[in-house]
Amino acid sequence: KCLFGWSYFEKLTFVTLAPFGVVSLGIGLSWRMRPARRFVSRLTYAILLFVYVVLPSVSTSVITYFSCLRFDRGGDRSDLRVVATELAIKCTSTRYRRWRAYVALQIFVWPVGAIATIAALLFKHRGKLNPRVPKREVAGSGGFEREQ
Repeated sequence: KCLFGWSYFEKLTFVTLAPFGVVSLGIGLSWRMRPARRFVSRLTYAILLFVYVVLPSVSTSVITYFSCLRFDRGGDRSDLRVVATELAIKCTSTRYRRWRAYVALQIFVWPVGAIATIAALLFKHRGKLNPRVPKREVAGSGGFEREQ
């Protein structure tokens, strides 16, 4: 039992869904407060910062689910395979196999989806984040200087 006496699977569900709930709440607030442009801008920043902070731990939680350790039980018995982060869970158990689809979905939501969303937002607003500065040639020197 882990945090608050929760099982590994309950903790995994919380770790993947709680940040999604916080982000959804933030998006809902930003749509509701659309006329308050400055508030929406700050809220968007807070959401991106939150995702940036929780992304490594959520990603680690879902990716390490597929990391199984193999123990040799000796003799003719087959090897024991367990989840590396929770040695009480066998990688060959029915419960483990049932959760694979959920964890695979969360890999597309967090490590893949969150990074792709952040990249798309940065790309969309690249002009505001790094505006082009017009340059003009300096007479006779062949160099460039920035316009004032």
